[in-house]
Amino acid sequence: MNSQYNELRFGGSKHLDSGVVCTSCHDPHRGQAPSLRQQGNALCLQCHAGKLTGPQHGDEVLKAANCTSCHMQNGRHVFAMGGKT
Repeated sequence: MNSQYNELRFGGSKHLDSGVVCTSCHDPHRGQAPSLRQQGNALCLQCHAGKLTGPQHGDEVLKAANCTSCHMQNGRHVFAMGGKT
C-alpha cells in the first residue's frame, strides 16, 4: 500500500470523509508523476473556490503561491490547516 495513501486514509482526512480518493486528483493512466488532473491551484479550487477566507487566501496570495505550499508541505498528503502538520 502506498505510504501517501496511508496518510490520506489513516490521517483522519476530511477529504476522504467527503469521498475524495486518490483518483479524484491523480490520473493513474498518465505516465509521469505526480499525474495530477489539473495543475497548480486549479486542482484545489475546483472544490474549494468560494470557500476560502482570510487574508492568507486573498487573490494576490493565490496568484503567487500554490495551495500545496502550505497545506501539503514536503509533498505529504496530510492537507494541514494553517500550514501545520
